[in-house]
Amino acid sequence: MIALVLLLLSGNDSLGVSAAERARLDQGEVIVSSSAAPDQLGKVATARAVIDAAPEKVWPLVWDCARFSQTMPSIAKSEMVERTDTTTLCRVVADLPFPFSDLTSLSRAVLEVEPGVRWQRSWKLVEGDYTVNQGSFTLVPWGTGKTLATYRIDARPKVPLPDWMLAKLQTDRLPEMMARIRKEATGP
Repeated sequence: MIALVLLLLSGNDSLGVSAAERARLDQGEVIVSSSAAPDQLGKVATARAVIDAAPEKVWPLVWDCARFSQTMPSIAKSEMVERTDTTTLCRVVADLPFPFSDLTSLSRAVLEVEPGVRWQRSWKLVEGDYTVNQGSFTLVPWGTGKTLATYRIDARPKVPLPDWMLAKLQTDRLPEMMARIRKEATGP
Protein backbone atom coordinates (compact mmCIF):
# COMPACT_ATOMS: atom_id res chain seq x y z
CA MET A 1 0.00 0.00 0.00
CA ILE A 2 2.83 2.38 0.84
CA ALA A 3 4.43 1.67 -2.54
CA LEU A 4 1.15 2.57 -4.29
CA VAL A 5 0.88 5.85 -2.38
CA LEU A 6 4.50 6.73 -3.23
CA LEU A 7 3.88 5.84 -6.85
CA LEU A 8 0.86 8.14 -7.05
CA LEU A 9 2.70 10.96 -5.29
CA SER A 10 5.72 10.67 -7.57
CA GLY A 11 3.74 12.26 -10.44
CA ASN A 12 4.69 9.55 -12.94
CA ASP A 13 3.96 5.84 -12.90
CA SER A 14 5.24 2.72 -14.65
CA LEU A 15 2.77 3.36 -17.50
CA GLY A 16 4.48 6.63 -18.37
CA VAL A 17 1.45 8.65 -17.26
CA SER A 18 2.16 11.87 -15.39
CA ALA A 19 -0.14 13.12 -12.63
CA ALA A 20 -1.49 15.80 -14.99
CA GLU A 21 -2.18 13.22 -17.72
CA ARG A 22 -3.81 10.92 -15.15
CA ALA A 23 -6.21 13.73 -14.20
CA ARG A 24 -7.05 14.41 -17.86
CA LEU A 25 -7.60 10.71 -18.56
CA ASP A 26 -9.79 10.32 -15.48
CA GLN A 27 -11.93 13.23 -16.73
CA GLY A 28 -12.56 11.30 -19.97
CA GLU A 29 -10.12 13.13 -22.24
CA VAL A 30 -8.41 11.33 -25.10
CA ILE A 31 -4.74 12.35 -25.11
CA VAL A 32 -3.27 12.40 -28.62
CA SER A 33 0.38 13.02 -29.40
CA SER A 34 2.79 12.62 -32.27
CA SER A 35 6.51 11.94 -32.27
CA ALA A 36 9.26 11.07 -34.72
CA ALA A 37 9.38 7.44 -35.83
CA PRO A 38 12.46 5.46 -34.76
CA ASP A 39 13.89 5.80 -38.28
CA GLN A 40 13.25 9.58 -38.21
CA LEU A 41 11.43 9.32 -41.56
CA GLY A 42 7.86 9.26 -40.36
CA LYS A 43 5.63 10.08 -37.42
CA VAL A 44 4.18 7.84 -34.76
CA ALA A 45 0.75 8.91 -33.54
CA THR A 46 -0.34 7.87 -30.06
CA ALA A 47 -3.74 8.04 -28.38
CA ARG A 48 -4.55 7.19 -24.78
CA ALA A 49 -7.97 6.97 -23.17
CA VAL A 50 -9.72 5.39 -20.23
CA ILE A 51 -12.58 3.07 -21.12
CA ASP A 52 -15.28 2.30 -18.55
CA ALA A 53 -15.02 -1.44 -19.05
CA ALA A 54 -12.58 -4.10 -17.88
CA PRO A 55 -9.73 -5.02 -20.26
CA GLU A 56 -11.23 -8.46 -20.84
CA LYS A 57 -14.32 -6.79 -22.33
CA VAL A 58 -12.31 -4.32 -24.45
CA TRP A 59 -9.82 -6.92 -25.73
CA PRO A 60 -12.05 -8.47 -28.46
CA LEU A 61 -12.52 -4.99 -29.95
CA VAL A 62 -8.73 -4.67 -30.23
CA TRP A 63 -7.64 -8.04 -31.59
CA ASP A 64 -10.62 -8.96 -33.80
CA CYS A 65 -9.80 -7.12 -37.02
CA ALA A 66 -13.12 -8.20 -38.55
CA ARG A 67 -14.67 -5.54 -36.27
CA PHE A 68 -12.36 -2.68 -37.29
CA SER A 69 -14.84 -1.24 -39.78
CA GLN A 70 -17.13 -0.66 -36.75
CA THR A 71 -14.55 0.75 -34.36
CA MET A 72 -12.03 2.56 -36.56
CA PRO A 73 -12.88 5.71 -38.51
CA SER A 74 -12.11 5.61 -42.24
CA ILE A 75 -11.99 1.83 -42.38
CA ALA A 76 -14.26 0.78 -45.24
CA LYS A 77 -13.67 -2.96 -44.92
CA SER A 78 -11.80 -5.29 -42.58
CA GLU A 79 -11.48 -9.05 -42.47
CA MET A 80 -9.68 -11.72 -40.50
CA VAL A 81 -7.74 -13.81 -43.00
CA GLU A 82 -6.16 -16.18 -40.48
CA ARG A 83 -6.02 -16.61 -36.71
CA THR A 84 -4.10 -18.67 -34.19
CA ASP A 85 -4.01 -18.30 -30.40
CA THR A 86 -1.19 -15.76 -30.63
CA THR A 87 -1.40 -14.20 -34.11
CA THR A 88 -3.83 -12.78 -36.63
CA LEU A 89 -3.52 -11.99 -40.31
CA CYS A 90 -5.80 -9.10 -41.26
CA ARG A 91 -6.78 -7.35 -44.47
CA VAL A 92 -7.96 -3.77 -44.00
CA VAL A 93 -9.18 -1.21 -46.54
CA ALA A 94 -8.83 2.44 -45.50
CA ASP A 95 -11.27 4.81 -47.18
CA LEU A 96 -9.48 7.96 -48.35
CA PRO A 97 -11.30 11.06 -49.51
CA PHE A 98 -11.67 11.82 -53.23
CA PRO A 99 -9.52 11.99 -55.37
CA PHE A 100 -7.30 9.46 -53.57
CA SER A 101 -7.69 5.70 -53.96
CA ASP A 102 -8.46 3.52 -50.95
CA LEU A 103 -5.46 1.92 -49.23
CA THR A 104 -5.28 -1.82 -48.62
CA SER A 105 -3.00 -3.56 -46.18
CA LEU A 106 -2.35 -7.11 -45.07
CA SER A 107 -0.80 -7.15 -41.60
CA ARG A 108 0.29 -9.83 -39.19
CA ALA A 109 -0.36 -9.12 -35.52
CA VAL A 110 1.08 -10.75 -32.45
CA LEU A 111 -1.36 -11.10 -29.55
CA GLU A 112 0.15 -11.06 -26.06
CA VAL A 113 -2.02 -11.51 -23.00
CA GLU A 114 -0.93 -11.44 -19.38
CA PRO A 115 -4.32 -11.80 -17.64
CA GLY A 116 -4.90 -9.07 -15.10
CA VAL A 117 -1.77 -7.21 -16.26
CA ARG A 118 -1.61 -6.41 -19.98
CA TRP A 119 -3.30 -7.23 -23.30
CA GLN A 120 -1.42 -6.16 -26.43
CA ARG A 121 -1.85 -6.44 -30.19
CA SER A 122 1.30 -5.48 -32.15
CA TRP A 123 1.17 -5.49 -35.94
CA LYS A 124 3.46 -5.12 -38.93
CA LEU A 125 2.73 -4.81 -42.61
CA VAL A 126 3.04 -7.96 -44.74
CA GLU A 127 2.00 -6.29 -48.00
CA GLY A 128 -0.13 -3.47 -49.28
CA ASP A 129 -0.32 0.18 -50.21
CA TYR A 130 2.10 1.34 -47.51
CA THR A 131 5.85 1.50 -47.11
CA VAL A 132 5.31 1.20 -43.34
CA ASN A 133 2.21 0.22 -41.38
CA GLN A 134 2.98 -0.90 -37.87
CA GLY A 135 1.84 -0.22 -34.37
CA SER A 136 0.28 -1.55 -31.21
CA PHE A 137 -2.84 -1.41 -29.11
CA THR A 138 -2.21 -2.00 -25.41
CA LEU A 139 -4.75 -2.40 -22.62
CA VAL A 140 -4.01 -2.32 -18.91
CA PRO A 141 -6.32 -2.23 -15.87
CA TRP A 142 -7.09 1.31 -14.66
CA GLY A 143 -8.70 1.10 -11.26
CA THR A 144 -11.67 -1.19 -10.80
CA GLY A 145 -13.51 -2.22 -13.96
CA LYS A 146 -11.73 0.28 -16.21
CA THR A 147 -9.05 0.10 -18.89
CA LEU A 148 -6.27 2.40 -20.00
CA ALA A 149 -6.05 1.94 -23.77
CA THR A 150 -2.92 3.07 -25.63
CA TYR A 151 -2.89 3.02 -29.43
CA ARG A 152 0.29 3.71 -31.44
CA ILE A 153 0.55 3.82 -35.22
CA ASP A 154 3.20 4.53 -37.82
CA ALA A 155 1.49 4.36 -41.23
CA ARG A 156 3.12 5.70 -44.39
CA PRO A 157 1.15 5.20 -47.58
CA LYS A 158 2.96 4.65 -50.88
CA VAL A 159 0.67 7.21 -52.51
CA PRO A 160 1.97 10.72 -51.91
CA LEU A 161 -0.46 12.41 -49.56
CA PRO A 162 -0.12 16.00 -48.40
CA ASP A 163 1.48 16.17 -44.94
CA TRP A 164 -1.65 17.84 -43.51
CA MET A 165 -3.83 14.97 -44.74
CA LEU A 166 -1.52 12.28 -43.38
CA ALA A 167 -1.42 14.08 -40.01
CA LYS A 168 -5.21 14.36 -40.03
CA LEU A 169 -5.63 10.67 -40.82
CA GLN A 170 -3.18 9.65 -38.12
CA THR A 171 -4.12 11.97 -35.26
CA ASP A 172 -7.45 13.74 -35.79
CA ARG A 173 -9.39 10.49 -36.09
CA LEU A 174 -7.96 8.91 -32.94
CA PRO A 175 -10.44 10.51 -30.48
CA GLU A 176 -13.29 9.23 -32.66
CA MET A 177 -11.77 5.74 -32.62
CA MET A 178 -11.57 5.78 -28.82
CA ALA A 179 -15.17 7.04 -28.63
CA ARG A 180 -16.33 4.15 -30.82
CA ILE A 181 -14.44 1.61 -28.72
CA ARG A 182 -15.93 3.13 -25.55
CA LYS A 183 -19.41 2.80 -27.03
CA GLU A 184 -18.88 -0.80 -28.16
CA ALA A 185 -17.27 -1.83 -24.85
CA THR A 186 -19.96 -0.30 -22.64
CA GLY A 187 -22.96 -1.07 -24.82
CA PRO A 188 -25.48 -3.85 -24.19
